[in-house]
Amino acid sequence: LLLDRTGLVLDANPVAGALFTRRPDAIKGQHISRLLGSGAEQLIASLNGTSKDPLAAIALARDGYGEVHLEPAVTWITDNQGTPGVQVMLRDVTEEINRQAGLRAYAARILRAQEEERKRIAQELHDEMIQSLVLLCRRLDLVETQGGSLAEPVTAGLAEARASAEKIVGGLRDFARMLRPPTLDDLGLVTSLRRLAMDVSERSGLDVGFQAAGVDRRLPPDTELGIYRITQEALRNAERHAEAKSVNVTLAFDDGLTSLKVSDDGKGFLLPSRVRDFAAHSQLGLLGMQERAQLLGGTLEIKTAPGAGTSVLVDIPIQESPRPAPPSPVSGAGH
Repeated sequence: LLLDRTGLVLDANPVAGALFTRRPDAIKGQHISRLLGSGAEQLIASLNGTSKDPLAAIALARDGYGEVHLEPAVTWITDNQGTPGVQVMLRDVTEEINRQAGLRAYAARILRAQEEERKRIAQELHDEMIQSLVLLCRRLDLVETQGGSLAEPVTAGLAEARASAEKIVGGLRDFARMLRPPTLDDLGLVTSLRRLAMDVSERSGLDVGFQAAGVDRRLPPDTELGIYRITQEALRNAERHAEAKSVNVTLAFDDGLTSLKVSDDGKGFLLPSRVRDFAAHSQLGLLGMQERAQLLGGTLEIKTAPGAGTSVLVDIPIQESPRPAPPSPVSGAGH
């Protein structure tokens, strides 16, 4: 399409005619908004200079064809008289967008299957291995209390075995909680994130703070789990790679939106220019956080620079009616 600066169509090629199911000469003289509907708003803003954002694909409903997605490319030109105009090329990216949607659906199914497997393993650890080890500890206690005639080295060996078994139980409980936090389903996101912050602080020595803003409420289960996993990964990065001394986690509830911010005072890093470069730089955790946010219909932004710490910012839209939040068993919003 050839347009003037106001969005009026000056000329159209035969492919444009086929796209809009009319003769090219019938398109001339029409405003671009009549052809593209609401999808033309960003394009018009770009033409008159009020928007500098990259042009997004435009969705166009066509009878008998479903929804067609068009990616606009704008080129400024002048005619022989020096009159400025705009050439707009619309590339059909419907197949590509549908393929991306299919990949996102596939990734969502994989994540759900992964979470179900984590939940199953955590349950088996708790119900079988941990309970068996607890029973072993009790038997060792019984042997120790009833073995008054045992030699001192044997008694010392029993006490050492008892301590080792207790340590293994504690480690398995921590591992099971990392696989699937039991508080998430029963007590909600705020309690689970507060517990996560406390666990990381106790384990690593990091000063981890947690604050919740707004009216606490239950979110859809997939949303709560996604936000929890993003927080978990961000804290893991701060603990293992950032060389940070403190981390602050903030969860904010607003109308139709839930926001998460995880900030550390670590060494920061050079952020790749494109999200897909995370994998090339072995930053798979960042890529996973990005995928989780997108699967929830949200956005994830990472702010960092060498020597300047790192902040992970997540915004997730909430469309479902929220579930009431249970009373939190842990008071306060501190460390």
